[in-house]
Amino acid sequence: MVLLGIFIIIPNENTILSTITISIKIRYLTIKLMNKLFEIIYWIKIFLSPFIIFLFIALAIYFSNEELLWISGLLSLIGTVLGIIYA
Repeated sequence: MVLLGIFIIIPNENTILSTITISIKIRYLTIKLMNKLFEIIYWIKIFLSPFIIFLFIALAIYFSNEELLWISGLLSLIGTVLGIIYA
């Protein structure tokens, strides 16, 4: 018998099985959540590759001639689109 807060829980077959079931479900959900987090992290890393390359090219063009802002914006947009497609 275990005193938990104001409830008294008497262990029997049903409580032990339900505790095991809950523990398994929590582990399963934890593994699922971790897999999603890793997937999101890797997606972001893959997305950033072309995006950063095109962004640096766009910044170099912009700093060399500020009148070519539209080309820099276009290159940034192309980098974003290619990053999304690539990922």
